[in-house]
Amino acid sequence: MKKILLIGNSGIDHGGTDGQTVKVRLYLKKIKDEGFDCDFVDLEHFSRHPFSILLQIKRKIKHCDRIILITAQRGSKVLIPFINHCNKKFKKPFVFPLIGTSVLHYTIDKLNDVDKNNFILNHDFSKSKNSKNWSKHLQKMTYVLPETDLLTEVFSEFYKLNNVRTLNNFRDHFNIKKTDVHSEKESLKIVYLSRVMREKGIFDLLDVVEKINCLKKSISLDIYGECLMNDDDLKTFNLKTNNGPIKYQGRVKQENAVEILSKYDLFVFPTRFVGEGVPGVIVESLLAGTPVLTSNFPQAHLLLTDNKESVFFEMFNKDDLEQKLLNIINNMSIISKLKENTLESSKKYTYEHERKKFLKYVCGVEDIK
Repeated sequence: MKKILLIGNSGIDHGGTDGQTVKVRLYLKKIKDEGFDCDFVDLEHFSRHPFSILLQIKRKIKHCDRIILITAQRGSKVLIPFINHCNKKFKKPFVFPLIGTSVLHYTIDKLNDVDKNNFILNHDFSKSKNSKNWSKHLQKMTYVLPETDLLTEVFSEFYKLNNVRTLNNFRDHFNIKKTDVHSEKESLKIVYLSRVMREKGIFDLLDVVEKINCLKKSISLDIYGECLMNDDDLKTFNLKTNNGPIKYQGRVKQENAVEILSKYDLFVFPTRFVGEGVPGVIVESLLAGTPVLTSNFPQAHLLLTDNKESVFFEMFNKDDLEQKLLNIINNMSIISKLKENTLESSKKYTYEHERKKFLKYVCGVEDIK
């Protein structure tokens, strides 16, 4: 039996619900569920104990058969070169499942939003420089695993790699019975569930809901997630969510996300973050049978189909967000049509769908029954 070393931040002590910690915990569970001997190095307290954790990784590389690293861009900067150095002698298979755009942040964060879009969507690398160091480090890996075909193409071309494969951001299968939430006598019930921060478009959504309700249109908004704001933004946020139809409901456990999302008419994801990968909450909303209203961030069209199980609005365009919401409120049959397609669209994000690729790329099993 292969011994797999998984390295990542579990977020257990701090109740982490971000994409990185959710993915780490899920991979740890599925590796064990499949019967593998899994050794785990938790990076949650890496900033406090960097040297002892690095020493632990170095020792465990010697005794494992396969190395899996799941970390965001900050951890990648230290850990990828370190693991490659420690693994130089042993040449163990080294696999890197990505979190969002991962190490591409070091390149695209220097670009404006238009150029970021062109970089990802059109593979226009003319205003950026390929880091030879990152190309070298990524080439040493067995597999680099983005969550969409688009990112697979970008990583392959930009870093000149032939070891990139797509592995969807999956979830365990949920059996949530979706009921009709909306009643003609009630408000349209929408939900936001993600990190609560300006970059995720939360203030655009708050402004639009306030404006719509001033027009006597009935709409309620519940907000879930960890607040990550500066003092001024937090003060504004608290004023807007203090009472009335907009309420902040606090953080939620990841295992409860699907059930919570199933209680609403519509999940709204107004992100202004161009580097979004495959947001787990979109997957969870589909599994919950709840349609999605989202900005058309670069990879959105790979996850969802406009007017099938979702509605897109133009990124950074608050007026378009307002018009799309008003159109739904005035034509509630749209919700019913979208809802019919959510569960079908969710199937490719279940573990059952991705199991063969997970076993092959992550666990190293070639002969899969």
